[in-house]
Amino acid sequence: MKKIHITFSLFGLSLMLLFSAAVIQPQSKGLTAASDYTKEASVLADRNTEVKGVSAQEMFEYERLFQDAAFRIGEDEEAVHSKREQPDEEGMYNGGSYYDFGTYTYFADPEQKRINAVAVRGETAAGIDQEPFFNELEGKMITSGYNEMDGTWMEIYRVNGGDLVIEREEEQSAPAFIWLTEPGLFHDE
Repeated sequence: MKKIHITFSLFGLSLMLLFSAAVIQPQSKGLTAASDYTKEASVLADRNTEVKGVSAQEMFEYERLFQDAAFRIGEDEEAVHSKREQPDEEGMYNGGSYYDFGTYTYFADPEQKRINAVAVRGETAAGIDQEPFFNELEGKMITSGYNEMDGTWMEIYRVNGGDLVIEREEEQSAPAFIWLTEPGLFHDE
């Protein structure tokens, strides 16, 4: 009986040591369970990482609004000219160039020759889920007020990737335009 008790005790101790080694030494080549977990945990900690085609974390509503934009803030303005399709309209706006492709309008800094803002019209933004959109912006407001030059109400929020600017005809009206801009484009930093 004593021999059976000692055997089970040693067997249990052996299992405990084996599992402890797997957890304590996640880089061990022979024990992959803990090292795989550690790798997955570090991948999931990065919110921009994709795991098997699925985002590791939910995309914010404002990111969803701009996810299909062909050009990104900071991208060379020349990329707009090399695009196969021509803009519906292009011209000058507040000293810089703009390129209107319908859903998205891109604005370029004339000195640095790079895109510094992307805007969508209110009717495009009408498809977003308003409640989570504005909940995500809670506590991120930089400034708001009446823009006398354009005759619109503006709210500016600090978000990942720059500033989000909501332009309305009046303070309580639906957004007329939503912009994603480089930080400080519409306000002093």
